[in-house]
Amino acid sequence: MSDRNTADYWNPVYDDGRDWKQVCDAEITMFTHFADPQPGQKALDIGCGTGQLGRCLHSLGYDVTGVEVSAAALLKARARSYTMGPRWVRHDIQTGPPPGITAASMDVVSFRLSFQFLDRKQQILEMARSLLRPGGLVYLVLPVLERESLPDGRRSSALPTAEISRLCQGWHVDKWDLGWLDHLILRKPPSHR
Repeated sequence: MSDRNTADYWNPVYDDGRDWKQVCDAEITMFTHFADPQPGQKALDIGCGTGQLGRCLHSLGYDVTGVEVSAAALLKARARSYTMGPRWVRHDIQTGPPPGITAASMDVVSFRLSFQFLDRKQQILEMARSLLRPGGLVYLVLPVLERESLPDGRRSSALPTAEISRLCQGWHVDKWDLGWLDHLILRKPPSHR
């Protein structure tokens, strides 16, 4: 297991006040266009950090569970949730689905700037697939190694385009990019069982 997959690595990062690229209006507009959220749908935000995306998904009507390995990040996520909203759960996704999350129970499984840090990416993506209800989707936001606009500090965690393409095999893909990030909506093809 990579050291960047542990609470020991991430707790000091969040304790120092660092955070990820903010969710912007353009990202939410494009997500809404492709995902067509409906009230009461369920979303699982894996590697939720301080809860930026989870709060946005909640504002779109999703019943959100945010999962994070870092207790420090979850403290901030809870503090920034002013109303009843997402549930925040401490869990290492590399050990399996979070407690209480069952197969075919989610409409969205998201990995916003978290997937690139995980080991066994293909297996984690297959686990995400197993959690989706019919018509559900996986939302990935990934830094792309070949992008000229990629900040130097993000190079060590960026994924090469070829690896992203391999991970997307077997999915129907909608994609847009915003700067140095790929935003991918993955759905099971209609013939996939």
